[in-house]
Amino acid sequence: EWYRAKIRRNDREAKKADVVYIDYGNSETVPWTRLRPLTQPQFSVQKIRPQATD
Repeated sequence: EWYRAKIRRNDREAKKADVVYIDYGNSETVPWTRLRPLTQPQFSVQKIRPQATD
């Protein structure tokens, strides 16, 4: 199961990133091993707008 997220901060020493989930609005710190690029164009932010608002 995957969720679209935007990286807010990268910690190179700990190899972790602070992310905000663009469709839910919550955030967390995750290890780089849990991150994947969004390569399928049908799920891009241009096709499906983020559902969470600031």
